[in-house]
Amino acid sequence: MRKKLFYISYVLGVILLFFGASVVQGFETEQNQIYEKLKIYSFTPTDDSYLDEWQPEKIRGSGISMKTRNTGSAGYACDAILRFDISSIPPDTSIVYATLKLYYYKWWDNNPSGRLNKIYRVTSDWDEVTASWNNQPSYASTTTSTSSVPSYTGIWMEFDVLNDVLNFINGTYLNYGWRIKDENYWGGSNIPTAYFCSKEYGSYLPTLEIISNDPPFKPTISGPVNGKYGEPYDYNFTTFDPDENHIYLWIEWGDDTAPNWIGPFNSGEEVVFTHTWSGKGNYKIKAKAKDIYDFKSDWSELEINMPRNKATLYIWYEWLLDRFPLLERLLNIIF
Repeated sequence: MRKKLFYISYVLGVILLFFGASVVQGFETEQNQIYEKLKIYSFTPTDDSYLDEWQPEKIRGSGISMKTRNTGSAGYACDAILRFDISSIPPDTSIVYATLKLYYYKWWDNNPSGRLNKIYRVTSDWDEVTASWNNQPSYASTTTSTSSVPSYTGIWMEFDVLNDVLNFINGTYLNYGWRIKDENYWGGSNIPTAYFCSKEYGSYLPTLEIISNDPPFKPTISGPVNGKYGEPYDYNFTTFDPDENHIYLWIEWGDDTAPNWIGPFNSGEEVVFTHTWSGKGNYKIKAKAKDIYDFKSDWSELEINMPRNKATLYIWYEWLLDRFPLLERLLNIIF
């Protein structure tokens, strides 16, 4: 009996192991397919360093780390500084995300966990072989974004730099990179210091990740362009997204039907909607598409003509025949 139970348990274990591996593999495959639909640009710095207020003439560009530290009461500030060459991105590229990532690998004196670091756009030229506290570039007065130092080392710290990147690409700002500061005042000794890997570290390099997205093409609309009001008609809508993102449709039927976003649908999927017009007239079907990032297509249009309802015409025909009996003979002779 024990041997039988052992074999049953063993077989069940193998089945569960196989099934679990299949599920995990399927999930990873699906995630990879989604990831591959995105256009991702990844850049490492051309220059990175940190500026040291305590040793203001010191050039730190060849070191393996960058630091952020508050100035404290005696002038101990350390500000990380870095820049990326993103000139390979075409000016008309539609950017969805832009994230600066720094690998936080150690701290010194006191744990900086939770301390807010602010990132500022640099506004004058510099390079890592000459930049020091005494020879520092200027930077914007407005914060680009903020990020808190993680609770543990060995974690990536991220800053949202989308607005700056958009302005770099369209030429509004010159791209001199960013400066990262810890501006939370520390009044005592042993000021918390956060260390990040520089490009000289050899791994876990600072990274600027940019994700682009294109809007979907405008939908195609097909279906009857003539019909009778009061009767339902089917109309086909199809649109494609260059990035194969899911799509939502906005459809206006030209009457008092309230439009709204409908979806999501797959790129290239043919979607059929049925509509009935309640009165005679010319109508215009209008449709546009948007993707999951809210990028919208141009409008598509289809002109529709709904003449008098057949049933109404028949009633008038019967009335005429009742009033004028000879009319039916005359029509039979003509037709």
